[in-house]
Amino acid sequence: MSKIIAISDEMVSIGMDSGKLKEVSKSDCNFIPKIGDKVEIFEENDKVIVCKKETMNPKTIDGKVVNKLAYALFGVFLGSFGIHKFYSGKIGMGIFYLLFCWTFIPGVVGFIEGIIALTKPEDSNGNIIV
Repeated sequence: MSKIIAISDEMVSIGMDSGKLKEVSKSDCNFIPKIGDKVEIFEENDKVIVCKKETMNPKTIDGKVVNKLAYALFGVFLGSFGIHKFYSGKIGMGIFYLLFCWTFIPGVVGFIEGIIALTKPEDSNGNIIV
C-alpha cells in the first residue's frame, strides 16, 4: 500500500508498494496530505490524482453500516417495535423488541439508541456503524 513519507512546500513524496519513491505536487492530492496517510495514485498521460485510502477502525469491524438519520428516526419513533434493529440487520434483537413491545421498555431503549445514533460521527455518505 502506498504511503506518504515526506512533505515539502509544494511536493509530496510517496513510498510505493514496489519500493520506489514517487513525488507529486500537493495540488494533485484531493485532500490535505499528512505523513503516514495511505494513498492510491491514479495516472493517465500527464495527469496524476492522489486519493486518501479510507481505513477501517478495527473496533468497528463487527458492526453494520446504516444510514444515520434513518436509524435514528426508526429508533426514536418505532423503537418499541424494534424496527431500527431490523433495519440494521440484527433480526434476533428486532424479534426480541417486538415480543416485549407491550412492556414499553423496548420503546424507552429504542428512543435512547436513536439519540445515541444522532450523536455518533457520520462518514462522508451519512452512514454510521452500529
